[in-house]
Amino acid sequence: MMSSVSAAHATLQAFEKRDKREGSIKKKSGGRRANENFEKRKRSLLRKCNETVELYDADLYIVVRRKGKCTVYSSCFVSSWPPRQEDMETYYPVPVVMTPEDFRRETTDDKEASSLGEKGGFFDEPTSSRPAA
Repeated sequence: MMSSVSAAHATLQAFEKRDKREGSIKKKSGGRRANENFEKRKRSLLRKCNETVELYDADLYIVVRRKGKCTVYSSCFVSSWPPRQEDMETYYPVPVVMTPEDFRRETTDDKEASSLGEKGGFFDEPTSSRPAA
């Protein structure tokens, strides 16, 4: 027979697993630990960016800004990179623009397998005006 303490612990673990599965993200408060974790996460993100560039011959440009400090990763150094928004609006197929809302929607209502590209929108199209999936 399971004690009430171990039952409560098992329940807590089940909730934690569910939160991870559902993509629940808890915002980190300030402080030294939060800064250290942010730096680790930023390094991991930039490492993944570099791997993506090398593995898939992709061009990538990303800016990470926190507390006024910016870190820029660019896979190529030519005057046309990154492209201006006006130039991207002439691209075909039309570029997919992702926002945090796309990922929130993905964790709440997708559960069906669909690609990120189908979830995105176009330039100047507010996320809130997109039709529900």
